[in-house]
Amino acid sequence: MPTVDEALDRLYRELDHARQSGIRVLKIIHGYGSAGRGGRIKDEVHRTLRAYRQTRRIKRFLPGEDYSERGEDSRALRRLCPELEKHVRSDSRNPGISFVEL
Repeated sequence: MPTVDEALDRLYRELDHARQSGIRVLKIIHGYGSAGRGGRIKDEVHRTLRAYRQTRRIKRFLPGEDYSERGEDSRALRRLCPELEKHVRSDSRNPGISFVEL
């Protein structure tokens, strides 16, 4: 179980690596928290990704709880990364994941 700081360090590294590798969409598995109410890692990942979106370091941030089969942002991500289509039902409304478009 990583600390919040360790998790955020990994997030920064993975975003940089993905950008350098030409990857356009990431599915981030951050978990939902062991108490079932949402954990500190999830909260900090969301805070960081919202800030990155506002400063245009990323193009799109979609929390898993907002991801769905029919949502416009969800469909846009699947057009960019058709591989996401395979798991759309299990990923829909999943608060333990988030999606990022670089």
